[in-house]
Amino acid sequence: MSRNSFYRNFTDKDDVLRRYISDVTDKWYQKAGMDFFSYRKDYQFFIPLLYFLYEYRDLTSILIRNGKLHLLKEEFDHRALTLLNGAEDPWYFAYLSGGVCNVYRRWAETGHVETPEEIAEHLAKIIWR
Repeated sequence: MSRNSFYRNFTDKDDVLRRYISDVTDKWYQKAGMDFFSYRKDYQFFIPLLYFLYEYRDLTSILIRNGKLHLLKEEFDHRALTLLNGAEDPWYFAYLSGGVCNVYRRWAETGHVETPEEIAEHLAKIIWR
């Protein structure tokens, strides 16, 4: 790709990563088919998301190694803001989204040792005590 073609489509390298992360997230939304506003308050709610994130753990590792994990958090925030417009309690949903993002960051930084089910159980215990 020529330099002119690149800058016609992207502002910088981070923009390429943002677009890729957004495309991957779109695939997950289509695959999961979840209604975020009618979830059950148990760990089953988190399992599809955690399996999806686990599937893309190599991407997360690359982002961490290059100091770009904030791009994934930006995507979490962007998606959460989109969903918040229809939420009955947007403050709770913002809290939930930020917490899940930080738990995932910790899980990724420690090498995904736990299974998605174990992380989901931790999240459920923390959030729905």
